[in-house]
Amino acid sequence: MIQIEYWDDSDICGFVYSTGYKNKVNIQADFRVREFEYKDEGVENGDGEFVPTFQKLVKEYVSSPFICMPSQREALETISLHKYIKVILPDGDSQFVNNFKVEKAEEIEDNEFVSVQIKFQVDYQINRSKIIDLTDVV
Repeated sequence: MIQIEYWDDSDICGFVYSTGYKNKVNIQADFRVREFEYKDEGVENGDGEFVPTFQKLVKEYVSSPFICMPSQREALETISLHKYIKVILPDGDSQFVNNFKVEKAEEIEDNEFVSVQIKFQVDYQINRSKIIDLTDVV
């Protein structure tokens, strides 16, 4: 299970966020990390060595398919419209989310329910800068 908190700076989707209100929803599904993506940027120093100035690790999470009513799916779809989306993972780690998506998982013959999956990305960023103080050079 994960908890998703979402809110905005302005009032949208019928919610008055200007009062500090935040939506919270618990998703009772298994989530797994589907993909890791590592990116880094930097410069080459005088010795020809790469010195990273920015590093980023992106994890993509995907839920197991779960069944909900079409109105619940619609409510989940509106999450992606919000500026701030934060997940609290089962281990207690909380991260802001990028690319929140709700996708149809499989066909169900019953028109009263739909099967969906949630996908989202979190990223961990490290900005590095090595500044040399030339006043310390003898």
